[in-house]
Order: sequence, then structure tokens, then C-alpha cells
Amino acid sequence: MRQAVHIFLKDSRQLRVPIAISLAWTVVFAGTGVLPWFMEFRNDAWDQIQYVGQRLSTYVIPIGWALIVSLAVQTDALAGDRQFWLTRPYSRGSLALAKAMFVVAYVTLPMTLAQGTLVVLNDLPLSPSLIGLAFEHVLLTIVFVMPAAALAAMTGSMAQVALSLIVLVPAAMLVSDVGDPLMHWVWGTVATLGLGMVGGTVLLVQFRHRTTAQSRLIGLAGSLALASVLVALPWKTAFALQSRVGPTRNESLRASLVPLAKPAVRPPNQLIDRRLMDRRLHFRFAIAGLPADEYVQCQGVEVSVEATDGTRWQPALRVFPSYTGPSTGTEGCLVQLQPAESIRESLESRPVHVRASIYVTRLIRTQESRIEVGKAPKHFANLGVCAARELNQPNQIRVPGETLLHAECRRSFPASLMADADPYSPFPATLALHPVRIKRWSVSSTAPVVATQRLLENSFLRVDFNAPEVNLADFDFTK
Repeated sequence: MRQAVHIFLKDSRQLRVPIAISLAWTVVFAGTGVLPWFMEFRNDAWDQIQYVGQRLSTYVIPIGWALIVSLAVQTDALAGDRQFWLTRPYSRGSLALAKAMFVVAYVTLPMTLAQGTLVVLNDLPLSPSLIGLAFEHVLLTIVFVMPAAALAAMTGSMAQVALSLIVLVPAAMLVSDVGDPLMHWVWGTVATLGLGMVGGTVLLVQFRHRTTAQSRLIGLAGSLALASVLVALPWKTAFALQSRVGPTRNESLRASLVPLAKPAVRPPNQLIDRRLMDRRLHFRFAIAGLPADEYVQCQGVEVSVEATDGTRWQPALRVFPSYTGPSTGTEGCLVQLQPAESIRESLESRPVHVRASIYVTRLIRTQESRIEVGKAPKHFANLGVCAARELNQPNQIRVPGETLLHAECRRSFPASLMADADPYSPFPATLALHPVRIKRWSVSSTAPVVATQRLLENSFLRVDFNAPEVNLADFDFTK
């Protein structure tokens, strides 16, 4: 332990300048992160400073962490055989402990204090945020600190680290965009576990055996394997995992195929020869068995059509955009398909057999919350701490007898807030520096109260459909 403390103090003295810069920017992050209520209606210089400070902190702080961690590891470089410390009686365990103490002292503790301070100064209780705060720092360590330490352990100089980052960072940014935004936590979990396994293995091998070639092979192979898994992860696998970890309900839902509503007489079109138009089939799957106060969020539809002669057509899975709103059971899920040219005749000759799997999220409306205008911020279940005020802006359109009201709700370390990203994540926090999420909206009301109801995920289901005789002409949009 004494040797580890000696190494830690030596690193602190040697890297005092980059450490001071990193800590100073953490102070800037905390100072600009206190967000006043209804700040979007203000337009002073401090608001602009806050915006710039928070935007820059998103990039500067992780880069600063990677820099000081890499420098700390390379002050006693593990790669190569010409380091001065190799002639000293250093224990590898003491060396690893010293570097861990460095991370805790100059990365974890400062950011923990900054985020805890922001939670309190943004009018949110601290004690319910402790679990999210701890989970957040586990994510930050795995995603930013461990890869930087592993990369520094495999290289002999900061120039090699910089060259490696030039290649790895753009590749990581490209891979990070894969996956369904509504279930992005699945891909994020795979990426986090993969980074932790690869980075941890590299650090273990280097600190125990100093076999740099083997460590580089592990890092390269692990990174390629992780990228391949993220890109190739099937959407249906992610939905199945979501169904298992999410809430469940025993009631079964049923799907039915609703014929396309067509006008009795279609007006002639002199500009387009209908025979040259692309064929479009509109399949609307209504969901039966859904109570009146519940809704469905359509996630995906997979359809298979089989003709009597055995010809089968199975288009690719259709995944709905993340901005698709909830619908009632009668509205159901609408998907538009274009049959392949080679099978159109066989599919139109007689009724066909249609099978489908409809992937939906069942939503339940929670109890209504009423936010009184002009009152102090108050906590509401499933919403957070909320306040409302009358919206007075010049040149705004007013409805006679109604007042335009603005509401704002805040939560700390939520996986989501209302309709924000990752609404279905089961974890207490997502990867983000600022601990507070804010949701703002405006409504017109005749009373000084903003009434809101929130839809919460209730279950994640696959509803199967099977109809042996379906006439495709009833669903042909071009006829």
C-alpha cells in the first residue's frame, strides 16, 4: 500500500498541469449546469454562456479524462523494455492500485461531487438519485476510462495513443448509431459489456505479464468482434430481450386484417398510366382485446404471403420509426408493402395465405397529474418535479377565453423522461454527464392548471396473425 501511495503521489506531481485543467473544466461544468426554471423564455448573456459551457463539456471532459488517464498509465509504461521503473522493485499490484487511485481521485470523485451538486441546485432530492449516480459512474468508467487505460497500456508513447484514437473514435461513432432508438439500451448494453471485457482483459494481461503483443491481439480481435456483434444483432432478438426484462401481462391480444377503405368510383388519372405504377399493398392489423384506456406502440411487422401453388413471398421485417405515436386497438398497425414483380401474377390469381407477426408495446395511461400555475415546484409520480406558469410572449396567437400555459418537469438520472430517448431501458441511468433531464411543453387552458397524463410501457408483445384465405385486391392501394 505504501508503494502504491508513493506512485500515486509521484503521478500527481508529474501531471499536475493536465490534472488542474481537467478539474477546472469540471468546475465550469458544474457552474454552468444549474438551470433556472423556464429558462427558454430568457435571452441574456448568462444563458448563452450556460449553453456553450454544457455543449463543450460534453466533449472536453471525456477527452480530458482520456488524456490524464493515458498520461498516468504511460508515466510507468508497460509496453517496451527501456523504462526506468523496470529497474526498481515495483510490485505490479501496487502499480495497478496506484493507477486505480489516480482514476478515483481525479475522475470519479470530482464528477461525483459535480453531479451531486447539480442535482441539489436544480431543485431535485439527492437521496433518490444515489443509485443512478453510482450506475452512471460505472458506465463512464467502462466507456471512457477503461479503453483509454487499455490503449495506453498497449502503446509506448502518447503519439501512438493519438494515432490509435484517430482510427478508433470515428469507427466507434459509426457503430454507435446502429440499433432501434426505442430499444437502443440493448445495443448499448452489449457495447458496454464488450468494452468492459476487452479493456479489462487487456489491462489484466498487461499488468500481470506485460505481454504487449498478446494484449494488442486481444484488443484488436475483441474490438472487431464487438463491432460485428453490434452491427449483426437482430432486431427480433433485441425485442425478445426487451419482452423478458420489461413488465408482462397475462391477457392475450389478437390481430385482424382490416380491408383498405377505397372510394366507390376512382377519378380518372390522365397523367399516369396505372399499369406503370408501383403496386402497393396496405395491410392494417387491428389489435383486439385491448381495454379502452390502453394503447399500442407499433414497433415492427413481419409478413409472409403464400399462394396456392406454393409460391411464397416474405418481405423483410418492417420496423416503425421511433417517432410513431401510440394508437388505439382499432387503428392498429399499418404497413405498406411492394410485392416483387416475379410473384405478382401468382399472388393475384386466387386467395392467398397470409401470416404475420406484429411487434407492439402495450401502453397504459397513468393517473392524471394537475400542475397548478404559479405554485412552487412540486413532485409528481412518474413525472418528477414540475412547475407551470402563464406564457406571455409578444405576438403570440391567443384563443378567446383560453390562456397559454407552459409546464416544465425535471428528473435526475432517468433512463427516460416522457418521450425522450431510450424510453424502455430497465437501467437507472444512461450515459450522460448532466444528471438532470428536463421536459417542457405548452398547452391552452381555460383554468390555471396544466393537466397531463402519461403513457407508461405495460408489456412488450408479439401478436401473431394467420388467415388462410385473403384476397389481396382488398388491400391493393393502386387499384
